[in-house]
Amino acid sequence: MAAATSLALDSRFRGSDTEENERPVEDWDEFLCAFSSPLCILCSSVAPWFKADSLDLSRTIAMLLIDCPYCGPRNETEFRYGGESHIARPGPAPEVSDAVWADYMFNRTNSKGWHRERWCHVHGCGQWFNIARDTVTHAIIAIYRMGEPPPGERG
Repeated sequence: MAAATSLALDSRFRGSDTEENERPVEDWDEFLCAFSSPLCILCSSVAPWFKADSLDLSRTIAMLLIDCPYCGPRNETEFRYGGESHIARPGPAPEVSDAVWADYMFNRTNSKGWHRERWCHVHGCGQWFNIARDTVTHAIIAIYRMGEPPPGERG
């Protein structure tokens, strides 16, 4: 069913502007790049329907610039969020109740304000590291390697 979908908006998917030359969508990444947003985060291409004079910069969300401790500054599309950091695993396992284990697995603070998070540089070095970040303003106050103490707890 997915392969039978055809496009009538973008000439990259057709031989010409006539409907008889439409071809099925075989590359969904390319389809999404062409129609989901003006700038594709997957391949950084600009959608063919996008007109620069229609851009409203007042509604644009800035991208985070994350300073990987191994590779240096990169934009946030190279990274994946890994959740809250510095969570102590309960144990030993046979002595932990189901309620305590469920709390460890599923409940996070999800605080508004300063938050310590794990991030992975998936499209770079592949290393995990921690970020201390304000979840309201997205300001990053510290980036530190796994195993290092968080800022303010170093001694």
